[in-house]
Amino acid sequence: MKESMKIKLLLAGLIIVLMTACAVAQPGFDTNTNKTRRELKQLSQKTIKIDLSITIDNKLIEDTSYVLNIVNYNTGIETQAKVSNKFILFLDYNTEFEVSMSYKGTNMKTIIVNTKAPEDENWYIITGIDLSTKNNNRILAGSLKYDDKTQSFKKYK
Repeated sequence: MKESMKIKLLLAGLIIVLMTACAVAQPGFDTNTNKTRRELKQLSQKTIKIDLSITIDNKLIEDTSYVLNIVNYNTGIETQAKVSNKFILFLDYNTEFEVSMSYKGTNMKTIIVNTKAPEDENWYIITGIDLSTKNNNRILAGSLKYDDKTQSFKKYK
């Protein structure tokens, strides 16, 4: 095999590996899928956890085809994933995210999450989003951010 052909094959292989790594890697958040207990413990110690529960017309529909869109405002990277109706997001500190949820035949709801907060706390936020089958609009439902006065995370409309 010619030397130039070997180099081209090597470069093509490297490009495929780099493209795969870029497609999978999303700095700033993790949905904890396919993690070992040790990995979850390490992830839990250095991130803010958001326990998210999704309902449709105030009813729980257990499914794994909800669509999660996350935009990391600090990096501009947008990521989409299929999730279940209950999951935990692990978000990096000092970052702002746009988190959107949708499901077939429903609207899309978006919340803005600002994770600028004291890092010495073990933040665990429980919240939910209710989607509607009555319209298919995209709705900005509000935001979550740390409030210095109450020293906790608050929801803002």
